[in-house]
Amino acid sequence: MKYCLIIFAMFCVGCGNQAVLLGTSNGYLLTTYDTIVTPGEQTQLRVRLQGGELLRSMPGYVVYFEQAGRLFKAAMTDEKGVASVTFTPQAVGDYQFTVRLSPRGFPDKPPQAGTLLAVCRAADAPIAVVDLDSTLVAGGFSQVLLETPPPMPDSQRVMRRLSQRYTIIYLTARPELLSHKSRQWLDAQGYPRGPLLAAENGQIFTGSGKYKTKALAKLAARFHKMELGFGDLISDAMAYHDNGMKAFLILSIPPDAEASEMLELSRKLNTLPDDVQVVLGWAEIDQAIFDGKKFPPSRVMDVLWKKVVNEPTDDGGGAE
Repeated sequence: MKYCLIIFAMFCVGCGNQAVLLGTSNGYLLTTYDTIVTPGEQTQLRVRLQGGELLRSMPGYVVYFEQAGRLFKAAMTDEKGVASVTFTPQAVGDYQFTVRLSPRGFPDKPPQAGTLLAVCRAADAPIAVVDLDSTLVAGGFSQVLLETPPPMPDSQRVMRRLSQRYTIIYLTARPELLSHKSRQWLDAQGYPRGPLLAAENGQIFTGSGKYKTKALAKLAARFHKMELGFGDLISDAMAYHDNGMKAFLILSIPPDAEASEMLELSRKLNTLPDDVQVVLGWAEIDQAIFDGKKFPPSRVMDVLWKKVVNEPTDDGGGAE
């Protein structure tokens, strides 16, 4: 629901505010769509051009797709502002494209060039999927829009360590309008490169859990070692679990939480399968993956109960 309201607000604000909220360039929003495929699989390299206060689709503009400083292909935006070209990687690797707009047709300057990542992996490559908000990003969604929020403690270090074993996919229910800003934040914070898969605007109305379950199922149909999933919502954890992945639920317990809130959270945690790992931060994720410690839901339920009755708590330490 929050994303639906955000989209409405974004379309209603002026171009100056859109630059803050969305990272628009010269009054235009150039959205690029990362992709992940297997060797020999054809994919579409897609971009979308929108502009003006209501971010209208902009048809009839020429888009150049460049690779390693050379023109790969060009296409013209359609009635939805989308331009796409085919790409079929033959070998495993990360293929980065620069996307530029021809200045023809723009009254002033076109938007700045964007980047698009096409990742090619073998079908048996181990993959880890991670959410953004309250998972890598510390703080509420308003901070994401209006500020540069800090990363979650230890997340950069652990993600870099994970990237040595796994291909990283950033899967978020954020609307595609925020892809450019999301990618900028990930790069600025030094997270490992990986495809960013965001909800196309119509998909957000289904809810985060349903969107992610469907997206994960599509990935799992082609990649057979979807192993780890990280998120901050119970719906995230169940989406990972239902797709056969080891699910990590990252919880943040507010220090001023009411007893009723903690009891309700404990009730929800009690519905989780025992093999879902419920952690209180990225340091515990590090311990779970690399040291073999376990953090079942019951451990945090015990922490919550002790807080309710004002008993001393030991928030750390999973089972061996």
